[in-house]
Amino acid sequence: MSLSLKPFSIIYNLISRGTKTVLCDFSHYTGNFQQITIKMLEYVKKGRKGKIIYDNNSIFYYVEKSDIIYITLVKGDFDKIKDEHFFSLLLDIENSFKDRYSIREIFQSYAYQLKDFSRQIQPIVIFYEDKLDYIKPGCLKNDDNQQVEILRENIDDIIKNQSGVGSWTPVELTVNNIQNENTPSDLKNENNPEEKNDMEMSVKFMRMKEKTERKRINKYIIFGIILVIVIIIIILSIK
Repeated sequence: MSLSLKPFSIIYNLISRGTKTVLCDFSHYTGNFQQITIKMLEYVKKGRKGKIIYDNNSIFYYVEKSDIIYITLVKGDFDKIKDEHFFSLLLDIENSFKDRYSIREIFQSYAYQLKDFSRQIQPIVIFYEDKLDYIKPGCLKNDDNQQVEILRENIDDIIKNQSGVGSWTPVELTVNNIQNENTPSDLKNENNPEEKNDMEMSVKFMRMKEKTERKRINKYIIFGIILVIVIIIIILSIK
């Protein structure tokens, strides 16, 4: 089944501890992308932010920090959207994940023990699919506030140059059976109005968050303009 894409669709998100322990994941779709994403974990570089081009319209974006991997699979027309958009998505997922769970919970949980976090990934994904130009400040900086270089790789080149990972031949990535634009089947519960309200509040929160950040930037711009005017007035009065 071919997907009706906007410029892009965010197909799958996964958080893992190392390459072997998936803590939680989220998708609106079905297909073989889950198995392929888990395989991609083996090619993630430690302490890096990067992208792995899988085929002509499929890219994996990832961030690895202290053995925790945040990875998202995106399909679409990448000429119409910046890489920063998807690293911004991963940064918001990372921040929400760390806000919800302690370091101890993250590093002591077994596979899929934190699967309830998928409910928090969903509104973030909806937000970023809706806001094509949104980029979170600092999404391409490290913990020391230094600009980071994005590692860009092609899956064929990775496999050709890799050693010790084991032989693996890339397979066609399939995505089909979109279940619902807003709610995946494993999370869906039409008889639970409280759950529905929580989801609506989460989406509203993300939209308010965007407005707040834009207002903050505008305040800095206005303050800068006023400061320049004051300096010019002082200089002219001295003369």
